[in-house]
Amino acid sequence: DVPFKRPASLAADTSGSYEVIMHAVEFYEGIGKKYSKVLLLQPTSPFRKHEDFYRMAELYNKDTDMVVSVGKSHHNPYFSLFEENREGFLERSKKGSFNRRQDCPEVYFYNGSIYLMSINSLKKMPLHQFTRVKKYVMDDLYCLDIDSPLDWLICETIIKSGIL
Repeated sequence: DVPFKRPASLAADTSGSYEVIMHAVEFYEGIGKKYSKVLLLQPTSPFRKHEDFYRMAELYNKDTDMVVSVGKSHHNPYFSLFEENREGFLERSKKGSFNRRQDCPEVYFYNGSIYLMSINSLKKMPLHQFTRVKKYVMDDLYCLDIDSPLDWLICETIIKSGIL
């Protein structure tokens, strides 16, 4: 049973996660159910383990805006990521004086798999404005995100080969 459906305005390709989450929160509050947190599982990130949910819950506390699943980035903004400047030349995305990649600070990316968010925080601001965010690091295999036919093929191959 589906307790409610999103309106068409929240079911388009341009619909944002924040608006969809807040619609669900408001629906449940409208029927008298109040929750302190919400768990977002994006369907484009199909690989998760049960233990991930429990470990993320352990990281969460009342002072947290969000616990988010991340991957360790293989591309570092201090060393291997560049942006084009006004003159059309590439320059490092983040300033630093590092001569070796191994000396750069570890950086992470949101892998799109699991977001555990405070509803109070969501009512104050959209999730991209959260400042009290804790990371939950997942292995590369669990950081796959399906955004293209190639991504689909990779995930399908992993499943068919029995890796997961």
